[in-house]
Amino acid sequence: MTDDPAWPLARHVCRTNYADLPASAVESARRDILDTFGCMLGGSGSPGIDELFAVTSRWGGLPESRVLLRGLRLPAPQAALLNASMGHALDFDDTLDTGGSIHPGVSVLGAVLAVCDSLDGVTGRDVLLAVALGSMYRAASRWRARSTGAGIAPRRSGSLAPRRQRAN
Repeated sequence: MTDDPAWPLARHVCRTNYADLPASAVESARRDILDTFGCMLGGSGSPGIDELFAVTSRWGGLPESRVLLRGLRLPAPQAALLNASMGHALDFDDTLDTGGSIHPGVSVLGAVLAVCDSLDGVTGRDVLLAVALGSMYRAASRWRARSTGAGIAPRRSGSLAPRRQRAN
């Protein structure tokens, strides 16, 4: 085994099944998916989305995942970026204020849709499980970064940047 803290996280995610989720987690995931799809639809025509689409569609790669409302497949990372960008464009997406004002829904659902679309045999329950676990760990990672004042934490731009150490 390794000292890498990602191992326990990966082990938990791989061992968790849909049946392990409490009903409240399933209902929360369903609501978040519906809300995020609405935000993606609303933001699909926002300034910058067409430009982002033009840039990412030139990058090339395996056309494995759908870009919502575009009728086109791109590599999973580009599809996830575009779908999540549409969802956050109007800034109406979910906010978890107790975690430091983060928007877990768009990043989680964008990634889940892209990966699931690139695989065969994915069920609705698989999508719900992935969204529930992704949202939980996304929020937990933000809480951890806020409580320690160190590490990496997502910035509003969506990039990962080193956090500044808090002054004592």
